[in-house]
Formats: sequence, structure tokens, C-alpha cells
Amino acid sequence: VAWMCSFNFSPRNVPMASAEKAYQLKGHAKFVDLARLFGWQVLNDYWYSYNEDYENSNPIDTSIDGQILRLAKCVGVDIRPLLHFWGTHPEDPNALAAAIAAEGLQPSNAILNTLTHYKSIVPADNAAFQTFAMNWWGHQPDPLGTWTESEHGRQWDSTPWYSQNNDTEQRPNGEIYVEATAADIQGDIDNIIALYFPGADTDPPTPNPATFASAPTAVSETEITMTANTGSDSSGPVEYYFDETSGNTGGTDSGWQTSASYTDTGLSESTQYTYTVTMRDSLGNTGTASAPASATTLSSIPEVLLEQNNNQNDKVDVKDGQKGAQSFKHGSAGDPDYQITKIELKLSRDSDSPDQALAFTLGTSVNGGTISDSAVNIQPSEVTNTSGGSSFMTYTVTYSTPVGPLNPNTTYYLNFQTGGNGNAYYIGYNDDNTYGNGTYYKSGSDDGKDCYFKIFGSDISVVDVDPPTPNPATFAVPPAADSDTAISMTATTGSDATGPVEYYFDETSGNPGGTDSGWQTSPSYTDTGLTASTQYTYTVTMRDSVTPTPNMGTPSSPANATTQPAPDTDPPTPNPATWAVAPAADSDTAISMTATTGSDATGPVEYYFDETSGNPGGTDSGWQTSPSYTDTGLSPSTQYTYTVTMRDSVTPTPNIGTPSNPANATTDPPPPDTDPPTPNPATFSSPPAAVSDTEITMTATTGSDATGPVEYYFDEISGNPGGTDSGWQTNPSYTDTGLSPSTQYTYTVQMRDAVTPVPNVGTASAPANATTDPAPNYPPTFSSDPINEINATEDAAYSSTIADDANDPEGDPMTFSKVSGPAWLSVAANGALSGTPTNSDVGLNVFTVQVNATGGSDTATLNITVINTNDAPTFTVDPINKPDATEGAAYSDTIASSATDVDVGDTLTYSKVSGPAWLSVAADGALSGTPGSGDVGANVFTVQVDDGNGGTDTATLNITVNAGGTPHSQTIVVVDGWCSKNGKTFQDDGKVYIFTSSDNDYWDVEKNEYISLEFSNISFGAGAVITSVTVHCEHHEESGFSSGNIEWNVGTGWPSGATTWGTNTSVPAHTSDQTDSWDVTSYVNSTTRVNDLEFRIKNNDNDKKIKPDYVYVTVEWTE
Repeated sequence: VAWMCSFNFSPRNVPMASAEKAYQLKGHAKFVDLARLFGWQVLNDYWYSYNEDYENSNPIDTSIDGQILRLAKCVGVDIRPLLHFWGTHPEDPNALAAAIAAEGLQPSNAILNTLTHYKSIVPADNAAFQTFAMNWWGHQPDPLGTWTESEHGRQWDSTPWYSQNNDTEQRPNGEIYVEATAADIQGDIDNIIALYFPGADTDPPTPNPATFASAPTAVSETEITMTANTGSDSSGPVEYYFDETSGNTGGTDSGWQTSASYTDTGLSESTQYTYTVTMRDSLGNTGTASAPASATTLSSIPEVLLEQNNNQNDKVDVKDGQKGAQSFKHGSAGDPDYQITKIELKLSRDSDSPDQALAFTLGTSVNGGTISDSAVNIQPSEVTNTSGGSSFMTYTVTYSTPVGPLNPNTTYYLNFQTGGNGNAYYIGYNDDNTYGNGTYYKSGSDDGKDCYFKIFGSDISVVDVDPPTPNPATFAVPPAADSDTAISMTATTGSDATGPVEYYFDETSGNPGGTDSGWQTSPSYTDTGLTASTQYTYTVTMRDSVTPTPNMGTPSSPANATTQPAPDTDPPTPNPATWAVAPAADSDTAISMTATTGSDATGPVEYYFDETSGNPGGTDSGWQTSPSYTDTGLSPSTQYTYTVTMRDSVTPTPNIGTPSNPANATTDPPPPDTDPPTPNPATFSSPPAAVSDTEITMTATTGSDATGPVEYYFDEISGNPGGTDSGWQTNPSYTDTGLSPSTQYTYTVQMRDAVTPVPNVGTASAPANATTDPAPNYPPTFSSDPINEINATEDAAYSSTIADDANDPEGDPMTFSKVSGPAWLSVAANGALSGTPTNSDVGLNVFTVQVNATGGSDTATLNITVINTNDAPTFTVDPINKPDATEGAAYSDTIASSATDVDVGDTLTYSKVSGPAWLSVAADGALSGTPGSGDVGANVFTVQVDDGNGGTDTATLNITVNAGGTPHSQTIVVVDGWCSKNGKTFQDDGKVYIFTSSDNDYWDVEKNEYISLEFSNISFGAGAVITSVTVHCEHHEESGFSSGNIEWNVGTGWPSGATTWGTNTSVPAHTSDQTDSWDVTSYVNSTTRVNDLEFRIKNNDNDKKIKPDYVYVTVEWTE
């Protein structure tokens, strides 16, 4: 909730800078959520893969998108919506979406449910937000001690708050948490859901609010049952939550459940319980609770049949607004009072289907004197239509709260009345009074008949006569002051068979403001409007709910409590504050002052000394308990102004008084400075030292003086050439330049301060010497880099020199050498170049050469181009032995890889010099031809290779021709296969027949899917030689199929472990059935491949289907 309400997430841009938000800012929340939803192992896998790449020196994508993709692959779902919620956004959303899709990662309902849940817990308004903030913060005081309110609650509250300057401020309306804030936050979550879960269900089940199909009804002394109207939602199943809200003993919520019905058990008898029902779907979309509905558990008092007339053989009507009444009487004079719990009637209605209810009451007179809580409206839908009363149903009126007490031996009436015209009901009766128990009155007149009825209830004599326990009542929490005007207390909860128990808290002292509670069902009471520092006395009494006269217990022992003193609202005195000792200078840098000691009922008093001039160094004291203050670090001869304010120690907000009148004080002037800087004499922190042959550097020890800045004078006293004084300078370091090499120089340093008009000058340091470095010897250098020498020729001796390409400034002798480059070239010490390059050196040769002399060395790049001379090609083997040929069978092979040429770029061509005529040798080395019967046996040929530049070579080629066998041919058919779309074999799917004949049975190869087909085997004889293999496929394509999107493959091993031998993407598309054939002899050239052959049809179209029908293969061979 804190994250959703912070400016990082919420669109209302209200800063919430408290440290608690660091949990999210450190990125923990998203990882915890992933672990909670998908298990800690996914995080282990993530870091393991990361470390494995690191250990193996694999490239690691450390971008935000790279980390999201790595984590998503470990989780196995698209985690972007959850990371988006927690504030991690892609750098390139489109590229990341494509990468997620390429990995086949889908959004997860678990994440959708989580986001929906987060949406449901957003505080609805400021009151809900404040409750959250206070509970989360724990009501701890802030560091300034000025409020106990939560920092988060304070920032979005609608009440004034104290700033750090103790000014009362009011938040602008745009920064107060209101219903619009909640709507904005929920809208942000809806936007995330809409982005990643388009069309997702975010609505709760209907009806919303939920309603009861069967309202809560007592079924025993300890059970109440109820049923909600069945919810409807696209994201089922719907769950129901029955919430018992009265808090009476034993009442229990159902928890979330899929059943629409609930029975609450373990309840107290004769006690009212109240319920609501709420629904949610499987995504966590939770609706609004129903209106509350109540029911009272039954009494344990035994229910008996009090009176009855159970003979019914006719009917009497009540229609068109008429009234009817049946009298009854129970008991004799002197019997106990009784109560009615249930009445059984015989009812019917006319086929005209009345649209108004039949009103039924218990009365003390004919159609009058209605007894409280006895009225019932019997709806038309509750009474069976029996076509004018030809038969009757039993209708039972049940009272959850018994009607009574009723007096014995007293006549009462069952009163009936219909609505207007056309509303006809019938009441069963008997017409001979044999079983009568009273008289029926129709429209106010004695009808001489008796209605059928049964009246159930109980004598009051068996009703509860005991008051609640404990008796006398006791206090669970005795009276105690909450404030200066309120005292709270809680009675020990009472127990009674006839609940609910009621409590009466009686204030007996009579002191001002003391008030009794009156009878209430809550065992707790707070008496308000009391007088501060006053004692009040209370007792508590309990009674049960027996009617008409509850059983009342004995009052508790009296208990006293005294209200707290009235709060202190006055600041300390004197107010405004005053000075006991006005501000006065102590020195040139300090001013002291003392306030008049404050007096307050809520101590200790604190003092705040405020420096108001703003002059340099002036400082406020802050709140302190001492009435004295010294402001230090001030500027000399400067006026400063002060006020003092007092406050008391009232919490959470002290009473702050009015500041005193301002008072001024001026610091003393500074004393005169007559001392030179220290140390005196001056010293060197870094003595003079040579940094080259012309420079010496040095640093003085930094001087200190009250009158700065300190200045330094470096004095060169040897008088040697080039030595120079520094002059007065503020820099404690000095470098003397323009000196002579190998020469000693001597220096002193002295310091002075900035006193005017005459500075204080200190004593010079002891002299210090340094000798410049000797003059340097400079290295030789090449005059050009790179050095481009004359060309060399392959296999010819080379000669040149680089001696004239370098020089030395001092004329020192130079020696030359080769640092790197091709091995054929040698560099002599005098710079001479020699060697013989070979073919492998043809082209640009790059060398690194070096020259050395007394002062050092230099290197340069040396370039020599080697010109090529032609080299003849050579056969790598002679003789060349090729596989045997067969009489009458086409022969195919090559000698293209049998020769090499060292010259780069030469193109080799091949030819036959001599040998039997049946064999042809193509220029690219391909061998072809068909030997005849006269060629059987060893065949010897001479073949030649030519590089096109005058170079040739020859070799002997041996091929043995074997006698040919008997020709054979056979057609093999489809016996099984596999479809990538459904992952089934055609045998399992019963669809092999589609491919075994030419008919109107087709198989649809969907876009970007494929099928593979297996064929029957051939039993080949020994020495079988394959001469021809052709695949035939009858097929057509849907209209609009793009040409070039049919792909045929031959191979084996689909769907897993596939090996492809050949591919054909030149298959034409047809709009009607056509058979295309493909010669695959060059791929299926052995008996093993024939029997392993599989044929794959792949659809590379993005829209239309391929429809293959009859597929078969013709095979020819000799044995």
C-alpha cells in the first residue's frame, strides 16, 4: 500500500520521502513477489545462470531488458506486468516484447490475480489511508518530537501539521488523499492489466452488491442457515464470504468458499445474529457486501401443540378485499401465560392468480387489536393454485421471536384479509363443529364454521427466570481516566440462556457531568463531558432478554476513577520572554546572554535564542533547557541581534510563547598583530630537488598567522648562472627554471604576514642545496615511418638497406635489427636487407625494424611487397581409386578435391587425357557415364588438372566396373506419420487412409505447420543397387496461397532427432488436385535410406493451407 500511494507509482506526484520506501527502491519487492508466486527456486535458477555465464566467460547482457528476459526464462512466464507494477520499465519495450514472445513466455493468471488483489486493497479515502498509515508506522514520535502522527499520514492528511520551523501549515487540496487519489491509483493498475492482459476480467461477480436467495434463518438453538443468490462471472468459480457482523457470542464468518450456502453453528440460543455476503471471482475481483440480514436462534424452551382444529373437509373464501377471523382460546383460569412459536393453516388460491398478498395477523378482536410481531404477508407465489380450492396445501407461519406472552382462558383471533378485487384465497374448515375450537367470522359475522389450524408454543412457566452471570456483576476493566473529561470501563461479559445480555453503568457520585449509560448491549462504556481532576464512582448491572420482564442481576461493587488534570494550554511566563542579562560581548568572537527564568506547570521550560541579523558566524541555540547561551565563532567588531523564546513540555505539541524584544551586542575589535608567521625561522617541507637538467623545485612548510594571507620569498644565493629569486608570493611552492645542467644552486625561504602598512617578516630558513641533472643523450630516430622498400620477387634473392633511413643527433654509431615480420627477411646490424621469399610470402609483407644508439632506440614499420610467380597445380594422390561402377547403371562421382594449387586465385579445371570412352570428366571434376558390358573389369584412365596459367599435372584414375544385375521396381505407400499441430501420429488418429488413395479425403497442413509421412519397406536381395527413387504427391492449396511457400523434405527421424537429406522449395501451388513428382535418387541412394525414408510437407505460408491427398514413392533397383 505504501508503494502504490507513493509518488513513484501514483500519478498524483505527492513526495513521500520516508525511509520505509527503501524496501521497494532497493528492488526487493519484485523478487519477493516472484518467489511467493513461483517458488524460491526461480531466483536460485536466475542467479545460477548469471554466475555460470560469468564463470565460463560468456557474454552477459547487463541491460535492464537483458535481466528481465533472463529472469522471465527462469520463471517460465512473462513477468513484465509484475515488474512494471514494481517500477521496473523496459528500455526498448518492442524489442523486449518480441524476445519474450520468441521464448514462448505467456502472461500468468497468478500475476493477474496479484495485481487485482493489490487494486482491491487501495485505501478508499483519507480516513482509510490514515488508519493504514498509523497502524503501519506504529504511532511512534518523529525525531523532532513535535507530533506522534505517522510521517506518511501527515504528508497526505487534511489537518494542519507542524513544520520543522514550528509553523502551522495546511496541505494544498492536490496533496490530500481523497477518493480521487484511490481512483487514480486503481486506474494505474487497470492500465497495466489492460496492457499485458487485454480483455482480462476485472469485474466482480453479479449481482453486485450480493443478495440473499434465502435470508438467514434459525434452524435450531445453535444454528442459522442462509443461501446467497448464485453469482455469475466469466472468471469462475465464484466464491462467497458470509460475514457475521453483530459480534455476538459464537458468531463465525464462513471464510471464502465455493458453496453459495452457509450454516453458522455453535451459536447462543435466543440470540440475534447479523450477516452479510460478499462474492469474488477466481481472479480476485471482489464485489460489494450485501445489505445486512438478521436472524434469532431458537429457544430451548420445549415447543408443544397448544390448540388445534385438524378436521378439514370444506373451504371458506376470503376474496375481493374481504376479512375473515377464526377465534381460539387456550388454558383455563389460573394457568400460566403462554407464547406462540408456530401456526399451521390449510390454504389454497383461485386460478385467477391473485397479485396481492393475504395479510395474516394475531389479534385481540375480530380483524383488530393486532398483537406485536405477529403480522405476516402470505405471497401468492407461496400458495398452490388449486383451481378454486379443490385441494389445499399446508402453510406454516413460523415466528423467530415467539409471540406473547398471551393470557390463558382468553379469546384471541387468527385474522385474514385480501387485497382488492380479483384476489381470492380459500381457508380449509369443517362445517359441523365436531372438532371445533372456536368460531369463524366472515366479514364480521359468525359463519358457524371452524377453520383448520394447529397452534404451537410453550408455557411461560418454563422460561428463563435467572439473571445473567456473574451475579453480582463485576468489572473486567475497572473505571480509568482517558483524559481530563472521559473515564472508560468494561464489565465482565455476561452469560445467560436468554440473550442478548444488556449492561447498565450507573454513575453514583453525583459529581458534575457524571452520566449513566442506560441499558446497552456493549459491555464497555465511556463517560464523557466530565470535570477535570474529579473522582467519579460507578457500578454495573446486567439483565437478560426475557420478555416482557427481563431478569435483572445485582449491581457490582462500586469502583472509583479520577479524571486527569486539565491540559496545560499556556506558554511559560513571563510571556513575551525577557532578558535577565542582555547580550554582551565576551571577546572579539563571542557574545553571551541569559533569559529570565521561565515558569510553567508542565516543565521543564526550554529556551530558543535566535540570532536574527544574519551577520557572519551568528548561530541560533536550538531548543535547550539552560536559560544561558554563548554564541561563538563570530566576526570581530560586528553587531549581532538576538531574541529569546520559551516553550513548555506539553506533548505532543508544546505551548510556545512570544519572542522577547530584540537585543543587540557588538563583538570586541581584534588585538594588534606584531608576530611574524610560524614556524620562525621558516623551514622546508620539501627541500630543493632537481626535476631536470634545467629545473629545481621546493616547498616551504605552510605558515600560520592571525593576519593572513602568509607570503613566501625563495632566495637563490649561490649566484650560479640562471638562478632566480621567487619574489613575495602566496604559494608555498616554487620551481626555479632556466638553470645550467650539472650545476649546484643554494636557496633559503622566509615568510611575512599581511599586517599593514608594514608586514611582520620572519627569519630566513637555513640554506639548502640541489644540483641540476646532467644534460641528456638523445636517441636515434627513423626519418620516415613507414619505410616502403623496393618490391621482392617470389623465389628470387632480395637485397636492399635501411641504413640511410635513420640518424642520431649526437652522431653515435647505430645498429639495426628486425623486431617482427615474415621469417624470409634478415636485417643485418649495418641495416642491410637480404633473403628469398616463397609463394606463401606473396603480397604485402609488414615488418617492424629497430635502430639502437647510445641515447636509446626507435622503431618503424617496414613494407616490402613480394611479386608472385606461377606454380603448377598437383594431384594430392596418384593413382586415384574411385568406387566401383555397375554395368548398365549410371555412375556419378568427382575428382574436384583431388588436386591443389598454392597460387591464390587460380581456378582449376579437369579433363580426361585417356581411358575407356564411357566415362566423362567435367571441367569441375565431376565423373559421369554408364559403362556397358564391354567395360566390365578394371578401367584405367589418365586425368589432368590445369591452373589456366600454364601449370598442369596428371594422375592415374582407377574404376572397376562390375557386371549388372536384374532390374526391379516397386511402389511403397504411406503406413504412418506425424502432425506438428496436434502432436499425434496418423496411426493413433486413424487418418492413414487419407494418403493411400486418390479421392476427396485431404489433410489440412495449417500455416507454419508440417506433417511427416513414413512408407512401407522393401525386402532387398543381396547386392541390391538403387537406380531410381521418385516421390509422387497429389495436392492442392487454398485460394490465395503464395507461390514458393511449399517446402518438401526427404530424410528420417521426425519429429525429434530428424536428419534432412534433401529439400525442394520449387513445388508449384495448385487450386485443384495435381500430382507433382520429385526425383530424389541422389539423396535416397542406398537400400538403407529407402527403408528409412520419411517425406515431410511444410507450410511456410502465413495464412492459407496445403491439402495433400495421395502420396506414394516408386523405387527402381538391380540385384
